Amino acid sequence: MTDFIVICHGKSEVILARWLQSRTRVRISVDSNNGGERSVMINNLNQFLDENGYRNSGSLKRRFPNIEYKNRIGLKDLRIFTLMDVDVDGKLVHDYLNKDMFRGRELYESITPILSDRSLDDVFDRIGLHVDRNSKAESYRKVLNNIAVDELFLLLKECDSTNLDHMMEEILKHSPDFQGKI
Repeated sequence: MTDFIVICHGKSEVILARWLQSRTRVRISVDSNNGGERSVMINNLNQFLDENGYRNSGSLKRRFPNIEYKNRIGLKDLRIFTLMDVDVDGKLVHDYLNKDMFRGRELYESITPILSDRSLDDVFDRIGLHVDRNSKAESYRKVLNNIAVDELFLLLKECDSTNLDHMMEEILKHSPDFQGKI
């Protein structure tokens, strides 16, 4: 079984990850700074990882005891998606996307950077799912409850402002409801 962790930039990303978890019936651990109340930004992502149990597989196992291990050593099959907005300069975004900023981490191979350019709100606007920015949490829930997972995946696949479709595709491959359909 594959384990998924989604580290979320903010509340909107937390809502999306939890929606995806419930709609796909895939075990996804959703992680954020205070439930998304405080943003995790690209420029402090490594600090967040260090302070929240992502230093190595042992600290991760203590933080997430349900993660599967093989032969008591090493992770079996883990994907850590970091779902971020563009909130820094181009060089740091480049280092984030090509994983240079994670080099030297034991969990390097498990990390997959996901980016919404400029923000998840902007991405949703570009794919025609308009979010009321004055009541974002409620609006995201309403928008997501009115779309099917595979529809959202196809819209995101056509959007050049994000690679969120990569995360969704990987999760959908492990969903009993979507296997063989994506």
